[in-house]
Amino acid sequence: MSYPFRPLESLGTIQTGSTPLTSEDSYWGGDIPFVTPGELDQDSPVTKTPRTLSALGAEQARLLKAHAVMVCCIGSLGKVGIAGRQLVTNQQINAIEFHEDKILPRFGYYACQRLKQKMFSVAPATTVAIVNKSKFGQLEIPVPPVPEQRRIAAILDQAAALRAKRRAALAWLDSLVQSVFRETFRSSLESEKRIPLKEFVTEFRYGTSNKSESSGYPALRIPNVAGGTLDLGELKTVPVDDAEYSRLKLIDGDLLFVRTNGNPDFVGRCAVFDSTLVATTGFETSSFIYASYLIRARLDTKQLLPAVLQQYLSFDEGKREVRSKSKTSAGQFNINTEGLGTLRIPMLPMQDQLAFLEQLTKIERQRSIQRRFLDESDALMASLDYRAFRGEL
Repeated sequence: MSYPFRPLESLGTIQTGSTPLTSEDSYWGGDIPFVTPGELDQDSPVTKTPRTLSALGAEQARLLKAHAVMVCCIGSLGKVGIAGRQLVTNQQINAIEFHEDKILPRFGYYACQRLKQKMFSVAPATTVAIVNKSKFGQLEIPVPPVPEQRRIAAILDQAAALRAKRRAALAWLDSLVQSVFRETFRSSLESEKRIPLKEFVTEFRYGTSNKSESSGYPALRIPNVAGGTLDLGELKTVPVDDAEYSRLKLIDGDLLFVRTNGNPDFVGRCAVFDSTLVATTGFETSSFIYASYLIRARLDTKQLLPAVLQQYLSFDEGKREVRSKSKTSAGQFNINTEGLGTLRIPMLPMQDQLAFLEQLTKIERQRSIQRRFLDESDALMASLDYRAFRGEL
């Protein structure tokens, strides 16, 4: 069964967000959520945001009703959210308040999640991708009968709730790692004694600047390490000569740092190279190298274990230290080998490091299980979504 398609502008009222004057203190700090793209693509309706508006501030903007569907149309195209209460969005977001005799908000929310590819196709070729209000309104979504919309939304809601539980379980395990780290190294973290990272490193080295091609060595890039663990999706291959391969070959325990990015939170993020993980890619585990926007640190593991350093740098204290050594240039945030070498690291007794590593290994087993469950939930959601909008459920 196929459903008729209708443009968004015929299905509800579209509004583009705006930002009240940031210099006017009386506009800010109230209880009205102020939504930016960072608050979209969440598992639940948006009810809280880091920044808020006062009632006076909301009067300077466009107040949206609960159940309005919000879509990012500047920058991170296609990110979607649904309002859980009255709120305001910034100018990057177009919102549609659906006419509920035509489109139920929850159905419209899922339908708008399918617009990302189309949005990129209609956005002009500019540095920052933009879909203006007019073009947004012309985008079309399927319009089944309202009872069918209700049934589809209920099925997708159930699948989304299951996926949210899996994500929550992973988030809890992440917080558990932090708690175990702080408890294990409490006295070391409370001590003021810090040592430059270079004292624990036998080598810092930048990656290859060669371009990817259809053949060559598998090369890890920023997307493969920016999450703090190895993400082996979208691997590229890069040709290098034997001498460069010898210099850049990765071995177990190598730490790969992001050295430049437009997002300051990504700079200094690192992941530990693990041959047991990369073995799943089909490439030889000894064939991996890394790209130029990464820095490899090879540690003296008699003093500092890679997994311990990676965890420390992922906590607030470590992030602040990295930020203090970063520099900006042309809108990019950077850290070089000199900056990494001067990061101040607490003295962590090896006995404590080994104890933490034992606990981390146990938690990582549970993480692996939950990641598998999450992958299954993602696949189920994608399958149901595909079938629902083709009229096959």
